[in-house]
Amino acid sequence: SATPGKTKHLQTLRVSEDLELCDCPGLVFPALVANGAAELVCCGVVPLPKARDPVAAAALVETRVPRALFDLLYGTDLHPDAALLDAYCETRRYKAAR
Repeated sequence: SATPGKTKHLQTLRVSEDLELCDCPGLVFPALVANGAAELVCCGVVPLPKARDPVAAAALVETRVPRALFDLLYGTDLHPDAALLDAYCETRRYKAAR
């Protein structure tokens, strides 16, 4: 539909042999996501406060962002083997029960 939030049923538009656009009511989450829910959190599909496992999203960020860049952006400066989430929490003085 031309008006956001007014789609009543699934509509498709074939753009090419390899690409078809779909407009459907509500949100449709991808069926195949390489890193599961963590990927959806990192892409902004699922808000972080709604994530069931935010640590998995942090671990995914750790694999994708070079540690030196993360240290520069967030002021962390710990041993390279230290967990990224722990380093960030330490700079913000957050503490968690273990």
